[in-house]
Amino acid sequence: MRPVTAWLLAIHFTASAAEQFRVKKTYGVDNFFDSFDFRTTGGNPNQNDDNWSWVKYQDLPNAQKKGLAKVKDGEIYLGIDHTRVLNKTSAEGRDSLRVVSKEAFRYGLVITRFTHLPELVCGGWPAYWTLGVGEWPKAGEIDMYEGWNLDVHNKPAIHVGPAAEFGSCTIEQDDQSAEVISGNCDNTFADNKVQWPGQGCQSRETKDTIWASPEGGIQALEWTKDYIKLFTWPHGKEPENLDDDELDTSSWGKPTVQIRASKCDIDGIFQKQQLMFTLPVCGNPPGSDQFWKELDGGSGKTCDKVTREPTCIDFVAKNPHAFKNFYFQIKDIRYFEQRLIKPTNNTSMATSTSTRSMNRTRTVTSLTTTMSMNHTTSLTATMSKNQTSLVAPSAVSLSKNQTRITTATAPGIQDGQKDTQEAATVTSTASMSRVSCKHKRHGLRHI
Repeated sequence: MRPVTAWLLAIHFTASAAEQFRVKKTYGVDNFFDSFDFRTTGGNPNQNDDNWSWVKYQDLPNAQKKGLAKVKDGEIYLGIDHTRVLNKTSAEGRDSLRVVSKEAFRYGLVITRFTHLPELVCGGWPAYWTLGVGEWPKAGEIDMYEGWNLDVHNKPAIHVGPAAEFGSCTIEQDDQSAEVISGNCDNTFADNKVQWPGQGCQSRETKDTIWASPEGGIQALEWTKDYIKLFTWPHGKEPENLDDDELDTSSWGKPTVQIRASKCDIDGIFQKQQLMFTLPVCGNPPGSDQFWKELDGGSGKTCDKVTREPTCIDFVAKNPHAFKNFYFQIKDIRYFEQRLIKPTNNTSMATSTSTRSMNRTRTVTSLTTTMSMNHTTSLTATMSKNQTSLVAPSAVSLSKNQTRITTATAPGIQDGQKDTQEAATVTSTASMSRVSCKHKRHGLRHI
């Protein structure tokens, strides 16, 4: 095989390997309000909210009438009432939203582009998360964006059923960039030091944060049988291939949060998930005495001191204007299906050619046995040296998905060591060129 042929084959392999996910559906202003349910209660129909938040969730007609759900600047706006002073003895609380996707998904990639995220405010508990279809928390829950009161960092968390029933499920610091706060995802586990019942495995995002950003940011959830990964990027720091309809995520680097199948029975635990946006206030934990008066979320200020109000409800009832910027604004949400890559004809050709090359190598080695000992030693040493420099460095210099390309360099042995060396160089260069082009505690939980 001539070097130029090896180069073309390498380009074909790289293009095939890049198509790991393919976009299936996009949620934007044209279909968002038809694709999401506006729930008036939590999972328990007898409560306004599962965590006793002081809210009255609105259905879609009322949410639109009151301006809580609308199109703003050509994008999706989801907010909370910020105009009415309330009676703190009211059982209903402030009008707000609990928005749930009608469709559920299992595996794939979800990319959400925000142009505004809820402002930090005492009493607020904004969240963007997924909830498993089935019994909570046994069907799994993935909190991508969550925090309360004056927290200075996003605190993504994952909640699963008890280890006694589902086996151990944990996260490890080496697998992710976010700081691990509590590593056991079992929602019933507690050591009463860093983890309490209902906390799950929780992390703290401290790098490239988009938390409470008025400009928003981008989040991605990647879910396969082998792992669950969360990524977060401020605008301008996202991968260059993010707008593509077919995506390879291998160049995205270390995720914010990651669960590996070796540490968790992902396939057995996580059932189909629905996307959710919630904007509750008060309740447990943000309205509890401990979180209102003792914990500052890293801000250095507790809410009782900042608001000069003894309770969360006292503050929220009197100060609707404090929630004017407590809203999500969303450009779009894209869901990608995982694309399984099947061997192509070129893959078979490369394998066949590689096999012929190996057979020829064995033939040459066999022939050397008829030569003198000195000649045999010389020829064998030369081939061993060249083959080591050809195959091993190529594999080391490429990403995981591109190591397959090294099979395309092997047939070059048939045309002499010089041609093979050239083919390997061109293949490696082409692969590297493609890589450069692609860079563009809390209390009882939701039910």
